[in-house]
Amino acid sequence: MSTSKGVLLLYSENESLDYKRLAMLSARLAEHYLKVPTTIVKLNPVKKNARTFRYDDGVETIEWNNIGRYNAYDLSPYDKTLLIDTDYFIQNNNL
Repeated sequence: MSTSKGVLLLYSENESLDYKRLAMLSARLAEHYLKVPTTIVKLNPVKKNARTFRYDDGVETIEWNNIGRYNAYDLSPYDKTLLIDTDYFIQNNNL
């Protein structure tokens, strides 16, 4: 029996960054260099008080929703899953 392998990218909407576009670029690079399929999953919005915030140099607060990653492997259609951030760009086949 063959084991399926692939890359999973999760994103959520954000007013500051276009994570969907980043995920699409990251997926294309992963497919090109790793020669495996990719799946992009949009996480559903969570309640405002459940979101976390990232602080950049103490000057700007950017909303950052990382709450849904706990069930990433349940969302994956693959037997073996490489979960990468949407802003991580694979640029060779050494991963």
